[in-house]
Amino acid sequence: RYDPEWVIQLAQRVKPYKPFFIEDPIRHENPSVMAEVRAKIDLPLAAGERYHSKWEFRELIQNRYVNYIRPDVCHCGGITELMKIATNAETHYVNVVPHNNAGPLGSAASLHASLAIANIELMEAPFANRDTTHSNICGPFPVVENGYALPIEGPGLGIEFDEEAAANTPFKPKKMPNLNAIDGSIRDW
Repeated sequence: RYDPEWVIQLAQRVKPYKPFFIEDPIRHENPSVMAEVRAKIDLPLAAGERYHSKWEFRELIQNRYVNYIRPDVCHCGGITELMKIATNAETHYVNVVPHNNAGPLGSAASLHASLAIANIELMEAPFANRDTTHSNICGPFPVVENGYALPIEGPGLGIEFDEEAAANTPFKPKKMPNLNAIDGSIRDW
């Protein structure tokens, strides 16, 4: 999430490595600047994990500023809103790569939504990292076979919540990393 000029230079340097996409190349507050970036970068772009509704995604999708949108089911208003965003993107030939906040409930919701999205490209899935997606508080967790996450069986999201385990599990605060500008100032992560 840097200045457009810096991202354009970065894209030129990483192009030989053929990245699947460049994610959130600029800050999300001014999506129209993405048009400038897109015009000068010959690599796929993805954005949207910081967007919170179909209204915020509208400009990215309708103008095809990106190849992939990245709604997060926990930030964009839930499964229903994510499905509306994905359907709008489908009508503009923009594919979906849902962002995943890595928690067990968010991962389950993202998986269930992803299974129903026609224009899904892939799903960010930290299922292999048991520390972030597995918990003594809720389960079961998605099983991954041959690179594909299988649907969780059971009512709703298929997750069962253990209230006693939750009550006995202390909250552990986590410090988020800072993103610093070239001059050392702190930028939006």
